[in-house]
Amino acid sequence: MKNVEAYFANEKTTAYKDGLIEKLIKWARRNPTKAMTSVLLMIFVLIMSVISITLISQIKQAEQSKELERQQRIAAENEKQLEYQRNKEQHC
Repeated sequence: MKNVEAYFANEKTTAYKDGLIEKLIKWARRNPTKAMTSVLLMIFVLIMSVISITLISQIKQAEQSKELERQQRIAAENEKQLEYQRNKEQHC
């Protein structure tokens, strides 16, 4: 009879061993405030992770874009110098 009362009170029983999910559900029923706080904290961490990953991705993309522009500018300057050198050699 103790096992029946314990089962309905969401407490441990000796006749049946609960699995992890069942233990978690029973814990959440016994501790609703802690359970809700835990769920909200996990949701917050998930949202912050997504935001962080998105921001990091945007920053890396902006850095890559700046680097590409810098390399294109250097290539254009080198091309101008090379053209200047060729023109100078042709006139000499």
